[in-house]
Amino acid sequence: MTPLLQQFLAEAREFLQGISEKLMQLENTPDDGALMGELFRLVHTLKGNCGLFDYPEMLRVLHAAEDLMVVVRDGDLPYSQTLADRLLDAMDFVSLLLDEIDAGNDSAAAHAPAAVAMAAALRQLIAAPQGIDDTSGEAATATDGTAGLPLQQVPEALRMDWYRTGKALLWISYTPEAECFFKGEDPFFLARNVPDIAWQRVGAASAWPALDDLDAYHANLQLDLVSSASRAALDEHFRYVPEQITITPLTALALVQPQGDENGGPVYEDFVLAALAHLERGDLVTLERAARSMLELSAAGLWLASALRWLLVILETEPANRAALHAVIVSLRTFAPPRLSAQAVASVTEAVAAPAPAPSPAHDIAATVIATQLMILRMPDQVNWLPGRLKAVGSTLAACFASIGRTDLLPGLDAALAGAMAQSASGPLLAWLLAYAEAPAEVADTVPVEAPAADSAAVMLADSDIKFNRRAEDSTTVSAKTLRVDQDKIDRLMNLIGEMVVAKNGLPYLAGRAESVFGVRELSREIKTQYAVINRIAEEMQGAIMQVRMMPVSFVFQRFPRLVRDISRKLGKEVSLVLIGEDTEADKNIIEALADPLIHIVRNSLDHGLESPEVRRAAGKPAEGKLEIRATQEAGRVIIDIIDDGKGIDPLIIKRKAYEKGLIDEATLERISDQEAINLVFAAGFSTAEVVSDLSGRGVGMDVVRAAVEQVNGIVTLESTVGTGTRLRLSLPLSIAVTNVMIIESNRQIFGVPMDMVVETVRVPRTAIHAIKNHQTAVLRGRVVPLRSLNTLLATNEEQLANDEDELATLVVRLNGEHVGIVVDDFREVVDIILKPMGGILGGLSGYTGSALLGDGSVLMVLNLKELV
Repeated sequence: MTPLLQQFLAEAREFLQGISEKLMQLENTPDDGALMGELFRLVHTLKGNCGLFDYPEMLRVLHAAEDLMVVVRDGDLPYSQTLADRLLDAMDFVSLLLDEIDAGNDSAAAHAPAAVAMAAALRQLIAAPQGIDDTSGEAATATDGTAGLPLQQVPEALRMDWYRTGKALLWISYTPEAECFFKGEDPFFLARNVPDIAWQRVGAASAWPALDDLDAYHANLQLDLVSSASRAALDEHFRYVPEQITITPLTALALVQPQGDENGGPVYEDFVLAALAHLERGDLVTLERAARSMLELSAAGLWLASALRWLLVILETEPANRAALHAVIVSLRTFAPPRLSAQAVASVTEAVAAPAPAPSPAHDIAATVIATQLMILRMPDQVNWLPGRLKAVGSTLAACFASIGRTDLLPGLDAALAGAMAQSASGPLLAWLLAYAEAPAEVADTVPVEAPAADSAAVMLADSDIKFNRRAEDSTTVSAKTLRVDQDKIDRLMNLIGEMVVAKNGLPYLAGRAESVFGVRELSREIKTQYAVINRIAEEMQGAIMQVRMMPVSFVFQRFPRLVRDISRKLGKEVSLVLIGEDTEADKNIIEALADPLIHIVRNSLDHGLESPEVRRAAGKPAEGKLEIRATQEAGRVIIDIIDDGKGIDPLIIKRKAYEKGLIDEATLERISDQEAINLVFAAGFSTAEVVSDLSGRGVGMDVVRAAVEQVNGIVTLESTVGTGTRLRLSLPLSIAVTNVMIIESNRQIFGVPMDMVVETVRVPRTAIHAIKNHQTAVLRGRVVPLRSLNTLLATNEEQLANDEDELATLVVRLNGEHVGIVVDDFREVVDIILKPMGGILGGLSGYTGSALLGDGSVLMVLNLKELV
């Protein structure tokens, strides 16, 4: 999995959680426009980020959800529970796809029918007048006409090559959304990877603002492309942005677009008339020769030259296409692109039945000569050598007419020449020649030019790297305020700090040996001094790393609004959820361990604790029940309280159910107190539900809660009052990375006991120990405390050692809310350890929670007193 995909998955889950929260809030305040806007932005951004990857099923659902949100945001559709249900179902579907992607399952195609159905369900809610269609999987609409396409931006030589090959081409106009960068779209990447690109260009969609006002993250792009790929391939390529493109088929005739400098002169009507005459007679050879001759005499950048080049291309490629040839010739009169269409071509019914008689070489030469003289006569008259030019033209024309047998034209030529000489102007001679000459006097006052330079704002997409500059004021590098770090790296840091703690704890051991074994007291003091420094640094490092691992309980709490909403509606109950202390922090492992227990507790509270509206009204309560989840920090622990104002837990019902299920015998039934009866709900297999459902009645729930909480050294307590409500409290350590334990000694071995279980340490005289029903007890601080020998619990069958005053070292611990005294041989120091779980065959020893390495290299076994006692 790539880092980009990992980031997408993490951010997508955050977006989904945010969407769920906003949907819950909108149910209470459906008219909150700001909240609706935030919800739309979340859905919009998630859809955009999805576009970076090939997940069309996910995109289809998100696209439909976004369309629905647009209608709701604009006020065309009111927000409702049905709408919220559809959107929540859609987000659940997206979450399912994310889980499968994260697991590496390539089964997206299997969800295609479900995605289509989900999108259709969302669009059913959109009012019919809106006319919003699912375009996520449809092709973009193409237009048949090419009018308005900037075809002249394509180099003329390239268009001529396309015309000659006759390849089917499609014109793509791609206008990215202004906010496309924030949606994860990359227009340049998308354009550069279009299949079978024949040409591409990018320009500005609108005029660029001044540099100071330029927003580098606001897309102002217009991308035009020509591709020879199939329509289906282009639809697939642009499937994520179909609404941003228009695809137009290009016919060969649409490529015929003369271009260049018109030069502002008159049209060479004589050439147009002669060319049309040649075309009408079918004399294409003469037409081609005349066109080539004029092209040689014309500047390459004139509009005339461009039209002549197209005329020659059509003569070369489609000589029988009289409609195209006629349109190009006629365009010389207007300097407008020829009007060519498939219908115009189809209307031409004339065909070349037989080739026209080939004209004589003299006629070909005469046509070229006369065309050249026409160009000379069109030159400006304001020159000193005009009389000589007129005489030269007259002589040349007289010789030309005589060579082709048209001596009848000579008198008229002489008269026109005399008039021109008298007026010192070329006009009379030019007018006569245009009026009477039949030779292909080709020349039109056309001014074709080379393809105009591209717009200054346009940049051809080349293979070279494209670099973009940010706004001038953004040149300074801005450091990110947050950094995503992989959990494994944090765990690695915790392991290293654990090793440092172990190494640090070895320094006091060395100091003791330096003094007791080697008698170097000064060295011992120096070691202790350095130990104090290292200890301070290690504690600060440990605290800093712990802060990195800390997470707010909102990570778990944010799941409950949706959970409470769905379950309460399913049960037909009205419930108000109150969350307090969401910013309370604890270690990531603790927070994650809270998720499942809290879900069980909330489900039980909704199912068993809170009554239906009818029952609550009959009991004088508000129809809407209240469920409060509160988080606080007390004495280095996280306290989670789950409180409801429901019917409470009836101890009598609990006792009867426990007796019926065989969890307690008759003697226990009579003896246990109400609080002890309430605690029976934590017994495995216990349930008060009469009917098994997907919510309750399976006997799995509160025992799982207690086991999960105790696994992270937590404590569960339960209080309830019939008719008033129930409070369940979870007390958990802030962190389980570093464990604070007291080292005790028993039977010449050392063991560890977690300090969060220790109430106090006392030395009890033997005379103060009494036997009650074969169990030793002692009265400590006015409380009867049962005593248990650690050697007996560990089955070593050794007596516990007393001190010189015949006192037994007793460690008072709290187990399941009760105080129990553990009799040991002696107490040692309190140390911080990195607790490692038992592995292999030792993992089955339930009497130990794990082991740790001490500073002197010895292994410390940490006791699990809840299993031993």
